[in-house]
Amino acid sequence: FVPRDFDDEKRETPTAVIIVVVIAACLIIILFLVILRMKGCLGGKPPLDK
Repeated sequence: FVPRDFDDEKRETPTAVIIVVVIAACLIIILFLVILRMKGCLGGKPPLDK
């Protein structure tokens, strides 16, 4: 029974790490886009308007 428990822990850990990495990447991308929009607004030129 012990080896099976260790296998379950090894299988659960990578998935949790992947989820955390994906969430962190999404947050970084959102913050990056927000900063770009803030710089665009401060520049006085809306990126969508031409």
